[in-house]
Amino acid sequence: MADDPSIKLTEDDSQIDDEFRLHFHVFDTNGSGFIEREELKESLSRLGYPVTDEGCDRIFQLVHSQDDRLNLNEFIRWNRELFRLDMVKEFKSIDTSHDGTIDKSELTEHSKKMKYGLTEEQIEDFLYEIDSNGNDIVGLDEYIAATVSLPRGEREERRHV
Repeated sequence: MADDPSIKLTEDDSQIDDEFRLHFHVFDTNGSGFIEREELKESLSRLGYPVTDEGCDRIFQLVHSQDDRLNLNEFIRWNRELFRLDMVKEFKSIDTSHDGTIDKSELTEHSKKMKYGLTEEQIEDFLYEIDSNGNDIVGLDEYIAATVSLPRGEREERRHV
C-alpha cells in the first residue's frame, strides 16, 4: 500500500504513526487492508466507545473517506487528530492562566494537584527539555512536539507532569 503524500511524516511523527499502524491491524479484523464500518463499530465498542452510524459518518468525513471505510493513511489521519485534541485538552488543563503557555508555576501547581510529587528540579528539567526556544515558557506546539518525540513509556510518564 503506497503512503498518502498528503501525510508528511517527520521524525517526531513516525513513532506515533508506528503505534497507529499497529492499532490499524487490530481494527482490521478481516485482514482486508481496510477498516469497514462494522469493523470500526465493533472495535470501538470493544474499547468501550460504542459508536452509531452517524458517528462513523463523522469519522469518515473527518478523513475524507470516499468509500465508507478507512485505509491505513485515513486511520493514521484520524488518530493524529484524536491525539492532537487530547494534547490540546491536556495542555489547557495545565495552562491555568489561559494565556496559551505553560510556565514553571503552572507545572508546579499541576504536579501538586495531580499528586505527582515532582521536585522543583524535575519540573525545571522537564521545562528545559521541552522549551525549544529557551523563553522559559512552553507553547502548545512545543508541548505536543515534546510529547510526540518521547518513547511511548516515557510519553505516558511525562503526561503526568
